[in-house]
Amino acid sequence: MKRIALLIALVPSVALADKSYNSEQSATHDCNKDPVVSINASGGTFTLTGTCDKVGINGSSNTVTIESVKKLGVNGASNKADVGAAEKIGVSGSSNTITYKTGLGGKGKPKVGSVGVGNKVTQVK
Repeated sequence: MKRIALLIALVPSVALADKSYNSEQSATHDCNKDPVVSINASGGTFTLTGTCDKVGINGSSNTVTIESVKKLGVNGASNKADVGAAEKIGVSGSSNTITYKTGLGGKGKPKVGSVGVGNKVTQVK
């Protein structure tokens, strides 16, 4: 039950997004200008630069590169996210692959919660 509560707290709300990508197939987004992002599209390639406050990946089969994020929530399926630094990562979808290099600020590892099926969250160098 704690994992589900943690995950709900980590998953960004689509309604609060400063920027939503709904049908785009590719985009580069500056989180220093709009720090809350929701990706609802499918089959796209997205690059998020700067430090994002919240990122929600709700679509499927997306490839997302994130420089830095405070809270990442992945609800969709078969997404791939490469994250430079993260504070919290929550995954409730299925068959998603999330890699990260370090915790936010270069310290340790992010808090990770995963309740989906077939998800992989791993640290890379």
